[in-house]
Amino acid sequence: MRALRSLTWVGLLVVLVAGCASSSHPLATQSLAGSAVSTPAPGESSSVMSSPPSRVPLVASSLMSSPLVSSPAPSEPGRPSVDPQSVSFVSASTGWVWGPGGCCAQQGYGPGTLAKTTDGGTSWQTVATPGIDYGQYGEPITTGATGVRFVDARHGYLFGDQLFVTSDGGATWRQHQAPGPVEDIEGAAGTVYALVRDCPTPSVCWAAQTATDRLYQISGDAAKFTPVGPKDPVSDVSQLITRGGSVFLLAPDTTVPGPTTLWTNLADGSWQQRGTPCDWSGADFGAMAAWSATGLALVCGSEPSAGNQLKTAYTSNDTGRHWDKVAALSDTGGYVADLAATDARTWVLGEARGGILVTHDGGHSWQDATFTGPSPSVEGWVGITFVSPTQAVASPWTLNGSALAITTDTAHTWQSITFPSGR
Repeated sequence: MRALRSLTWVGLLVVLVAGCASSSHPLATQSLAGSAVSTPAPGESSSVMSSPPSRVPLVASSLMSSPLVSSPAPSEPGRPSVDPQSVSFVSASTGWVWGPGGCCAQQGYGPGTLAKTTDGGTSWQTVATPGIDYGQYGEPITTGATGVRFVDARHGYLFGDQLFVTSDGGATWRQHQAPGPVEDIEGAAGTVYALVRDCPTPSVCWAAQTATDRLYQISGDAAKFTPVGPKDPVSDVSQLITRGGSVFLLAPDTTVPGPTTLWTNLADGSWQQRGTPCDWSGADFGAMAAWSATGLALVCGSEPSAGNQLKTAYTSNDTGRHWDKVAALSDTGGYVADLAATDARTWVLGEARGGILVTHDGGHSWQDATFTGPSPSVEGWVGITFVSPTQAVASPWTLNGSALAITTDTAHTWQSITFPSGR
């Protein structure tokens, strides 16, 4: 699921413009933004998983087994070798992170760095991506890829204003043309979906007063984009959620304050529009996760202000036909950014300008995530994904986080995985 970073966009733009002035050389999500591989519900199977999930011992480390070196440009002293802005796992052991390298993490664009783990995040090694830049969605200064998504151990995508595809686990990449900038890619029971900006080029997207998205089914090599989903486009802050073969779009109408719509993909391939308790109020309206093919978790946020936001948890057992209010979250610090759920009881909420909140009773009570070692100094968490029934991962909400948060015991305890300096 693409994770929301809407409140950082204006501030990030200022940093990028300032960086451009001295360099030779978006509401971004999350991704997700945010970044997620759908976890099959109990009794389901999913062909997007390359192998059955397994428990992997995880040791927080500050050194990698192989040095991370940005091949396109040298790292600056003291800068991390990779700033993991997007993360994608296909099993409990195998995953990738993507972000600006040590040369470019501070300004937020430039040569990108892709790193891979095969031991659940204990060690990482760079994967060469010559000529592929990291860049935020619709950023007028530079283009590139903002997110990474692998749907199995061999097939993956680097996506954003540009789209690159691999079919050999990242050894080689090919650029493909999409109908517009790609904001999210998710797999669902062997089918790959892409949420794409409804404008042909980054410059046109940037100039648009109100950006919209369309949903496509794409071929494995991304050579073919077939429109699916609602007939009319949805707003560019919509969230794409998959679970097994179920596909959902959480879509606010950003032109006016009001209710947020849930679009549900039915068994016959049609889409049905359903209501939700969340209201669009300008930013960070809410986040949704699927804990089974029909079970949904939802956290709605009120209008954010001064680092605080009232949040309310809801659940549905019938793909959003009916919603039950569970509880109001007592901790109002931070903004709703991302939500993941492994079952009806265990959900993980990532906050912008906040931390990680966990519930083990279906949203009735929430606790701050417990880190077994030092808690990383980041401004928030997005890209939260359960990659197995017991393992989840989260990436930083803003640039310069240089860390991941990983749990292997169903979100009871967390560990920080840090990335060392490039020199």
